[in-house]
Amino acid sequence: MTVPLSSKVSSLSARLGFKTGQLVTARIKSVLPDGKYRLILNKHSVIARSNLVFREGEQIRARFIRGSNGIYLHLLESRPELARPGFSGESAGAMLSAALIRAGLPLPDDIEGARRMALLKRTKGIGKRMARLYAELLAKGTDPNANFLEMIDQAFSEGGNRRQGRWPAPPESSQLSAEFCSADIDIDPLLNLLAYDSREKDGWNFVRLKKNFGDCEIRMMWKIRKGIDPAIALTIQDGKRNFEFLMEGLEKTRMAVFSDSRAEIDIGIWNSFCESLASLGIKVDDAILELHNSDGFTPENPALAGSLEED
Repeated sequence: MTVPLSSKVSSLSARLGFKTGQLVTARIKSVLPDGKYRLILNKHSVIARSNLVFREGEQIRARFIRGSNGIYLHLLESRPELARPGFSGESAGAMLSAALIRAGLPLPDDIEGARRMALLKRTKGIGKRMARLYAELLAKGTDPNANFLEMIDQAFSEGGNRRQGRWPAPPESSQLSAEFCSADIDIDPLLNLLAYDSREKDGWNFVRLKKNFGDCEIRMMWKIRKGIDPAIALTIQDGKRNFEFLMEGLEKTRMAVFSDSRAEIDIGIWNSFCESLASLGIKVDDAILELHNSDGFTPENPALAGSLEED
């Protein structure tokens, strides 16, 4: 990852006392809007912009470099693997309530709600994803236990079970669309259960694809919801990296992007990606979010989650 630095003075490198190539440690002092951060660097406060997500107080180890377009911090160390968050950062009640509402279900009474939260807390997995998966299964008329929830989550994370060829070069959109339309949905009773919609409206369909590209195995899963409130969730596993693209809405379509990777993402490619989707009427969120913030189905509604948390 390369983080561009900005300052009100032109002689930033001289003021900070760093030379090109020098290793530095910076601390995230505060998180600003539009993907910007205030850093403490050699006792100086500077502004940096990144399409990756950092937390206040987090430290980064980087190399101080000067490029043709300015001064940058190039991240050296991989981010320590985040502990798989459960429900410590956000209450199980708020997450489950939000998931139920977004799955089109009413909120339960106190006794049933407490039972569901107790079950959810027993599952091993990312809190928001397990809450949404639980809500979707409840919408099918099922009442799963913790082990069954984990089985479903594992089925999603594995991607396709059958390798379906090799890409000699990155596929064009038309080629990928053709493969998507012709790809067989794996015969998987767990996914078939989720695809069945007892309400006979707005159900989810699933398509999985596994291809080789170079030395990497690429796994892709689409979750597609049709109806008056359509949504698409695309999960891509590229070796050890995972990316997720969640899109929802018909008139005002919004996309949120998530990743568990801190590999460098070229800002020019990112801007081109956002501009291409903007031309199609799709608004992409400014920053790439950490994967554990995704529920695996749709972009989060911060106002909804906040109102539930306040209650």
